[in-house]
Amino acid sequence: MARLRYWLSWRPAGPIGWATLAAAVLVLLGVSFAVVAPLAAGPPQADTAPATTASPGGHVAASAPAPDPGTTDLPSDPTTIRSSALESQLVAAVNKGRDEAGCDKLKTDPHLRAAARAHSADMARNSFVSRKGSDDSSPQDRMRKAGYKHPKNEDVGSGYGSGQAAYDAWQGDPKQQDILTDCDAKAIGVGVVAARDGTTYWTADFGG
Repeated sequence: MARLRYWLSWRPAGPIGWATLAAAVLVLLGVSFAVVAPLAAGPPQADTAPATTASPGGHVAASAPAPDPGTTDLPSDPTTIRSSALESQLVAAVNKGRDEAGCDKLKTDPHLRAAARAHSADMARNSFVSRKGSDDSSPQDRMRKAGYKHPKNEDVGSGYGSGQAAYDAWQGDPKQQDILTDCDAKAIGVGVVAARDGTTYWTADFGG
């Protein structure tokens, strides 16, 4: 009790005593903050967590990749891409043959191409090869219906593996070779369509 009464009755004497007391208080406060701070801290958290279906933020849909400006006009379906390549091969083969025969090269026409593709689709769907459509239409009927005003003639076939193969086959057929080097023809449209069994059906429409 005597020691307690001593501490209670103690007063700092002079400036040195007060400085000693202040230093002791600061030391005690520093120890208290060091102990309390870790106890008050929560578990580690990321600054930003992606929202999911299990989080309060809801579901965040994945952003679609930006289209490549250089390819936005290209067909995306692999079958269509392959058909387009075969069509281009045949146009190149026809124009090469015309150049050798002294005729002007043909320009591709979207109306003729539409007519050719429609007829190839008809042949692929109904398993036939003919210049006459399943609705008894003629090549000229189909070209005019597609918007081409000066139709000439048409070559058809199936099973060719390349444009050059189609051209070679038509060149060997007297009924189909004449139009290939008709110097009065000015435009061409080619359509290649694959049937369910993979057989390719080919149509080339020529216009004046």
